[in-house]
Amino acid sequence: MVDDETLALDAVAAAGPGGSLLGQDHTRRHAHEAGRDGLMNRDPYETWRALGSRDLAARADERVAELLGSYTAPDDLDALTLRQLEEYCLA
Repeated sequence: MVDDETLALDAVAAAGPGGSLLGQDHTRRHAHEAGRDGLMNRDPYETWRALGSRDLAARADERVAELLGSYTAPDDLDALTLRQLEEYCLA
């Protein structure tokens, strides 16, 4: 879901041009969510090596493949919108 909280526009505005988001309350509230995506590996080095030493790019590629494999196209788009969307995505 995208809303004002997920967009963090207030935090971006408070940081200002060239500012840092790290000190913003929004960042502190949501920092724990960064590890929930499954991409970051928090295992000890030895465990990481034993599991194949997959780096962030490899794990991201796998996640993209999972998401694309489970994608179901909406069935309520009219033909024109669907064609335009496909043209845009494939451009």
